[in-house]
Amino acid sequence: ERSCYGMSLQELVHTLQPVASTPLPVQRFAVLAAQMADGDVGMLESPFPAGTEGKQLSVPKELWRLVDALWSSNALKEKDLFNSKADPAEVAMVRYSLDHGRDFPVGLSPHSICEALVSFLQALPQPLLPPESYPSSDVEALNMRAFCRKFLEELPPLNYNVFVYVLSFMREVLSELNYNRCTPLLLANVCVNCMMYATDEEHLSKDEKQKRINKTVYMQSIIIDLLTTPSL
Repeated sequence: ERSCYGMSLQELVHTLQPVASTPLPVQRFAVLAAQMADGDVGMLESPFPAGTEGKQLSVPKELWRLVDALWSSNALKEKDLFNSKADPAEVAMVRYSLDHGRDFPVGLSPHSICEALVSFLQALPQPLLPPESYPSSDVEALNMRAFCRKFLEELPPLNYNVFVYVLSFMREVLSELNYNRCTPLLLANVCVNCMMYATDEEHLSKDEKQKRINKTVYMQSIIIDLLTTPSL
């Protein structure tokens, strides 16, 4: 049975119906990122464009459902959000609901929805942030704004849509930090763990592992800046 977990962004935004009931296409969609629609993604805007049935979505509908579930249930005030263990059985129920287009079960823990969100991004066959976009050295504070603008501009359009959508949501999470005890560093760490590097480290040399660690730290700094500045 097909699952939205592990599908590419391109396939996800072209699949308007529940994934489990959508046959695998004979040819996978080969729409290039350059053909993706331009424009900012509203924080909690539905990804379904009005009057454009059959066309692609701005972000995967499954991502929108997860964000909307947290936003609409006032879960952003949940203590230790994105920093607590989830119930594996509940996470499995969330995944089933996403795949089959069912309503989420009543009474789900916000932590289970957060885990489902993080694992959804981790399961992308290609990382949301392409490796060529990772900084190779630390970015000085004076140059951070310019680097962040360049970083966003160089993301493929669909990756940009999803990244800005998630970052906008994370900024809303931070706005409730007095309740949820989230910090910019915590959320930046969550982001790098689910948006960078689709491959494991087992085959890497010691030097390659260190370079990966360094780039992860540099990317954390960029995401912290994007989370804490007045506007993206």
